[in-house]
Amino acid sequence: MSDSPTLRVERARVSRRLALLSAVVLVLLGTWVIWKFGGFDLMATVELDGRRQTVVNTFATVDHPFHTVRGETLLESLRDGESLRWIAHHQGGYPVEFYPLGIPWLDVGLWALLLGQFPIIAVHKLAVLIVFILPAVGFWWLAQGDRLNPFVPVLALAIQVTTTGLWWTGGMIELIEWGLVANVGGATLAFLAMAALVRFILQGQTGFGVAAILASSAALYTNTRSGIAVSIAAVAVIVGVLLDRHPERQVPIGLALRRVALVAGASGLMTAPLLFALFRYADLYYFVNFKEYTGIGEFWHTSLAAVSRPLFGVAIAGIVLALVMRRLSVLRVVAISGLLYAGLTVALSSGGLGEGAIQQLETTRLMPFQRLLVVYLAAAAVGWLLDAGVARLPVPDRSRLPMVSSLLVIGAVVMFSLYDGEYGDTPETHYTTPTPHALTTGRVEFAEFSGILAEANEIVPEGRAIYVVEDRESWWHEQLWGPSQADEPFFYDDWMWYWHPDFDAPYDYREGHFIPNPVATFNEEWLSGNGIGALIVTDREESGPFPDPREAARQNPLFDYQVTVGNWDLYLVRNSTSVVTNGTVMPVALDIENQSIMATFESAEGVVDIRRNWFPRWEAFADGEEVDVTRTSNGYMQITVPEGTQSVELQYAATWSDWLGRLAAVLGLVVVVALGVGPRSRGSFRNRNAQDV
Repeated sequence: MSDSPTLRVERARVSRRLALLSAVVLVLLGTWVIWKFGGFDLMATVELDGRRQTVVNTFATVDHPFHTVRGETLLESLRDGESLRWIAHHQGGYPVEFYPLGIPWLDVGLWALLLGQFPIIAVHKLAVLIVFILPAVGFWWLAQGDRLNPFVPVLALAIQVTTTGLWWTGGMIELIEWGLVANVGGATLAFLAMAALVRFILQGQTGFGVAAILASSAALYTNTRSGIAVSIAAVAVIVGVLLDRHPERQVPIGLALRRVALVAGASGLMTAPLLFALFRYADLYYFVNFKEYTGIGEFWHTSLAAVSRPLFGVAIAGIVLALVMRRLSVLRVVAISGLLYAGLTVALSSGGLGEGAIQQLETTRLMPFQRLLVVYLAAAAVGWLLDAGVARLPVPDRSRLPMVSSLLVIGAVVMFSLYDGEYGDTPETHYTTPTPHALTTGRVEFAEFSGILAEANEIVPEGRAIYVVEDRESWWHEQLWGPSQADEPFFYDDWMWYWHPDFDAPYDYREGHFIPNPVATFNEEWLSGNGIGALIVTDREESGPFPDPREAARQNPLFDYQVTVGNWDLYLVRNSTSVVTNGTVMPVALDIENQSIMATFESAEGVVDIRRNWFPRWEAFADGEEVDVTRTSNGYMQITVPEGTQSVELQYAATWSDWLGRLAAVLGLVVVVALGVGPRSRGSFRNRNAQDV
């Protein structure tokens, strides 16, 4: 028996009110999570040498310094009127395409929204927490698409926040403790792209088409690996359309293909500057794999650990529901995406495939997107099963929706109550970094390190690099805060990430980006070969087979002691060599920027060494005349200049493919604007014979 018109109207009214209430709850819950993890506590006061000092209070552990400093580098470049394309301060420099700037742009955007009232490295903490709760938008879009209970996204967000995962699976551990914000951010944007894409394909509303284009483009600019997730989602939507048997929601396959092509084409145009460069220079990039699946068994156990065994079991129930229930068209696409994505991960992890571009994927890094799919499948399954169960009870029809909503809220509360620890910190039982465990920089140690960096910035000779050795408090990459406090280029004994294997140092590039025995670099050949002008060093935290670098520096006649701040010593390198030299002759003036190097000599002739990383875009000029740039065996640059040369200039140029990519991006933006504000946005993209999903 069909429902009466009055009952349908009443049910729709209650549904709208609950949807509004759910949206409010999501916003409040997300705000609460940001608050509990210190997103509004961006500055701290510490006492150093008897004086109170204000320091930024941003996330500090593992990879956070690297990503945070990149945001500040982008902001400074924009202030100088430049588009950041080469980052010079990190270990000789690198092209931004090899580590795209999606998250730094988020940092800059938030900094601007806050009117520049906080240092951008402090704002990065807020950016990380926004990425943490951002999946709620995708949960909302997906649940609304299937007309599930509006509180399903609330339960999904509770699962997202309270299941910590592992350091490579997404969630709190990877994002907040390990700081792998580019990987998790890219996966999150890919998840939003999938949610928007399925709504656009099945419903035809152009707002979701625009959202799908923007989210998929942002995902690639954040982490190019995310393109795999977006591609899988596109295939899953097409498969879902082919399997869709719901009479009110069937979309002609030709129309679905055209919509997918529109989103893919526009996103491809928008990301052309990045993709063209990656395809053109792919052979120059070397990636170190830190983790891999040894077999299907390890992949399976990782999938369980990403969310927990019970939740994974509920998600499997969600897959079954999606494949059986005709009306769950959107959930079906999510389920198909999960199955295809897991299958591809296993295939890429199999023997014989880990070569070339696939080798650089590091397939364990694909897990965060799968995790978000599992989280939503579990929440949707709970919502649907509760709805089906309540429907069998002798409950008035108008009370069923509020009752299910209440049960979902209770489920979310239960998830939060099961959290193992205090909100605002990683649970102690889940620590995966060494102790002592300090998530943020609001500590005396950060003030001390900032102080020694400021001292180095004042005394390092022009055109020399600063070399930082060792870290404090098991922060691992604390060194990488360097560019936030000093202007000169930096070298480190533990530099986290690199892009070519030819850096001349006593380390194995296949094992990681660190020098096991930095004391082996305390010699004239290595220091001059890299243009080192100052050394910042602290004690080695753990004893081992190698000498303590701080003690070794004290006894080394190449170093001239300057000052100690906290546990850090600062030395100048005696008779240091500048980054640019003509034989043994150093320039009288040298200016090193991100995208230019300018040296002035009294009179140069012959080979000029530039101790900065080579890349095909670098162009060199001697007194205004272009000269060839040669790559040295250790990845640096050399040029040959005629007798009497006074001015040597290197510019990081834009090539024909760069300009072609920029033109394509402009065309992509035109497509997005046309889709969003053109006549099709007023409804002609909607399905003619289908209701909104």
